[in-house]
Amino acid sequence: MTVLGRGRANGGVSVLHAAGTGRGCSVGIELMTEASLVSDQTPVPEDEHSILDSVVAVWTDSGYPDPGVVGWMVNSDVPIGQGLKSSAALACAAARALNQASSAGVSDVAIGDVSDDQLTGIEGFFGVPAVSGLGCVSSLVRVLDCVFVL
Repeated sequence: MTVLGRGRANGGVSVLHAAGTGRGCSVGIELMTEASLVSDQTPVPEDEHSILDSVVAVWTDSGYPDPGVVGWMVNSDVPIGQGLKSSAALACAAARALNQASSAGVSDVAIGDVSDDQLTGIEGFFGVPAVSGLGCVSSLVRVLDCVFVL
């Protein structure tokens, strides 16, 4: 099995949750998720909501290179279902792995859009502002919601 690309992102906590107001913001925490795009199809039992498949679908629907038949390996310190942005961390890490594997040169702002779009079900092109299901409205704030390690 060959690692084609690797991406990392942190978990976070909501300062103001978007569920009640439609707007909110999150700050990063020191818990990390790493997603590796690999050459062999590998099931990821922890991805019960098919976040990885959704990220690939938004990536290719946005006109970026189709990775083909690949698999994922995920290593995460972010607990699932505890309100620490595990889904956002996984989506951001996966988008960064796709970016690295394809050498597409997608900006961190656009990576934030990919993760946003798959988490909210919004289809569209990178760079188009959209209200985040994670609660942040501008692309810049959405990137902070993903909390990348640069």
